[in-house]
Amino acid sequence: MNKTNKVTEKEVHEYLNTKSKQLKQSNQRYVDKKLVKTTTANLIAISQLQEVLNKVFCKDWYKLPKKSVKPKLYCARATNILLSDLHVGAHLDPQECPVEYKTIQESRRLGKVVSQVTNYKQQYRNESKLIIHLLGDVIQGQLHDLRDGDVYTYQYAATVYYLVQTILYCCQEYPQVEVYCTPGNHGRNVARHQHKAVFQKWDSIETMIYIAVKTAILNSGVTNCKFFIPKTPYYTVTIFDNKGFFTHGDTALFPGHPGHSINVNRLSQQVCKWNTARNIGGPFNIFGCGHIHVGSVINLPDGVTLITNGALVPPDPYSLSIGSPDNTCGQYIWESVEGHGVGDQRFIIVDGAEKDSKYNDIIKPFKGI
Repeated sequence: MNKTNKVTEKEVHEYLNTKSKQLKQSNQRYVDKKLVKTTTANLIAISQLQEVLNKVFCKDWYKLPKKSVKPKLYCARATNILLSDLHVGAHLDPQECPVEYKTIQESRRLGKVVSQVTNYKQQYRNESKLIIHLLGDVIQGQLHDLRDGDVYTYQYAATVYYLVQTILYCCQEYPQVEVYCTPGNHGRNVARHQHKAVFQKWDSIETMIYIAVKTAILNSGVTNCKFFIPKTPYYTVTIFDNKGFFTHGDTALFPGHPGHSINVNRLSQQVCKWNTARNIGGPFNIFGCGHIHVGSVINLPDGVTLITNGALVPPDPYSLSIGSPDNTCGQYIWESVEGHGVGDQRFIIVDGAEKDSKYNDIIKPFKGI
């Protein structure tokens, strides 16, 4: 080989360094371009959301009932309401699904729930606090299809609109209101959690909704309401001498398949694991979850009561696809006192509530932009 054509090791390094810098510059240009596009899209979404919220929450958008209760530091009774699987923004087409479910249906069904909550055991109202358990799937999301339900901006704005009305209305009836929040699977950010959210599940669209609702309530002048928004995929709560463990039901605790079955034996084993786990705060005698769209109260071994919540939304295309063409829609309410974690209970059935316009006086339908 001719010496003049021989490539030295130094020349190889210089050549590789030059190509590496060129490649890095090329990649950086691609990354910068992608970052600009992503940032622009996010800013547009935020701008649209702000525009919607400004129009929705205009001056005098909601007038509180002409009632006022005096806040109390201690209450001897607690009314519990599970609010889950509202699926706001589902917008079910009656040509595709058995039951229509749009703005009027979702607002009036929620209105019936709020009506029942505020009329529950009124003879004990002055000594009862209200605990609202927001257990996730408050929005339809776009979990199964990117065209599922209304656009995210509307789903977000409508859910904030409904939940703010719900809590403000209840704050005028109960001397104390506590709101506990956990996200579901429909409310996850599919851009980050394309599949089941197992890491930082709290980083979801529903958590953003809860924070917006909390801000709106606490800035409204209400003084008898407290919010709890933990980062764990569940939350625990002490109700007198009772302890409760609540989660959506797609992670942490698995009650069964939506609309299909509840495996009592498997649930007993799961409950035992949580009740013997260290550093969780148990043992718990009340477990509650949503997700399966079936309302039930199950008395498990060791004095544990499990409550599974129903849904406001009727069967959607996904439910039809898995062979669940019908369900009884509703939400669970019960009373807790010292010595009885789950006392008198009621399943608030909302089927047909959409035909009664009186519920518009409790929860105003979302009018959009």
